[in-house]
This record gives sequence, C-alpha cells and structure tokens, in this order.
Amino acid sequence: MVKEFINIRDIPVGEYEKYFLLMTDSKQKRVERFRFEDGKKRTVFGEMLARKMICRNCNIGEEKIVFKTSGTGKPYTKNADICFNISHSDELVLCALNDTPVGVDIEKVRDINPMVIKHTCNEDELEYVYENGISKRETLKRFFEIWTFKEACFKYKGTGIDDFQSLDFFNCNRQMERGFFGDYAYCIIY
Repeated sequence: MVKEFINIRDIPVGEYEKYFLLMTDSKQKRVERFRFEDGKKRTVFGEMLARKMICRNCNIGEEKIVFKTSGTGKPYTKNADICFNISHSDELVLCALNDTPVGVDIEKVRDINPMVIKHTCNEDELEYVYENGISKRETLKRFFEIWTFKEACFKYKGTGIDDFQSLDFFNCNRQMERGFFGDYAYCIIY
C-alpha cells in the first residue's frame, strides 16, 4: 500500500485546467455544478493525485488512465491493474493505492455536534471518546479517529455509508493505517 497527501493550495493554477480536461465529460459537468472553488479543486486534484500515483506505480501515461465507478460508486481504473481510493477534507487530499481493495478517509479535526458523536459511536467507542480527564481537543481527535475508520471501512467495502453502529473501531479484521497529518485524522483500510 502506498499513500500520498497533497494540499490544494500548493498546486499551480495551470494544473487545474490540465487535469480538469482529462476528466470524463460527466465528471466535468459534476465539478462545474459545485458552488465553491475549493470543492472543485478537491475533486480535480484528487483525481490528479490518483493519476500521478497510478502513472508512477503502473507505468502508464496519465492521459491513458480511464476512471470508472462501480454501481455503488466505488472508483476504479479500467486499464490499470491497481486499486485506489481518494478522500479530501478542507485543504487536504489523500489517495492510497494497493494491489487489493482499499478505502481511505481524511477529516479535519474540528468541533462537531455531540449528537453526531452519539449517532456514530457504540458504547465502547463513546467511552473512549469521552474518557475522564482528557481535553476537548483530545475528545475531538478520538472521535475523528473513529469517524475516519468507519468511513474508510465503508469505502473499502464499496457499499457507501450504511449503519455506523455496525462497525466497531476496536474490532477490525483488515490491515489498517491510521494517524494524524497535521490537524487531520486519517485512516486507510486495505
């Protein structure tokens, strides 16, 4: 498994147009409907990062890579024998490649409605998030550890978000990498 992070603020302006034009017509139309420029950049640069990584790891030209999505929305390449997944949050984009299915999620650690925490976490996870004596910042970091784990699991399976309670942060039977990259929590399941 290989991973890479990019900050959308670090990409030269000309790169946006180049990689936007490599997207399928339907993906271009989807990007054009986004209201905010950062949303457009995250999507275009996410695909750009996947292209660059696939190109380096599969010895195929960037312009020759054809992206498709499964019936459940999981991305794949039509002409490169590699699995990949992309996630983005705020200014960061994360992409991971693997020989077998992979799911990734990245989230900026930020304030969150306590009802979201309650809806996402089972009892053991809630106990971990709200452990006595930890700071509010540590509580938020622990929540986003759990959130990114669950999102990455759903993306790994390719089912889309289902029931958050059905996954247990403390009981995963897959390989995983999780951690923090600056103010962001991330998880990769493979």
